[in-house]
Amino acid sequence: QAGAPAARQHAPIRHALTHRELELHVVSVRLRRGTALPQDGTWFEGAAWRVLALPAPVRKFLEVPR
Repeated sequence: QAGAPAARQHAPIRHALTHRELELHVVSVRLRRGTALPQDGTWFEGAAWRVLALPAPVRKFLEVPR
């Protein structure tokens, strides 16, 4: 789509649960300030995620500088 920001595919994150293996496929997109965000979901800027109760594999991904 013309003018759309480029998505970046990250390496899969593997996380062992008690009886299952979880593999997360993360895609990130950097948006310009003022970009309209979808109304569904919740959006946070920058390091605001640090105060949220996030699952360990999500937190592990966000803690690595990119």
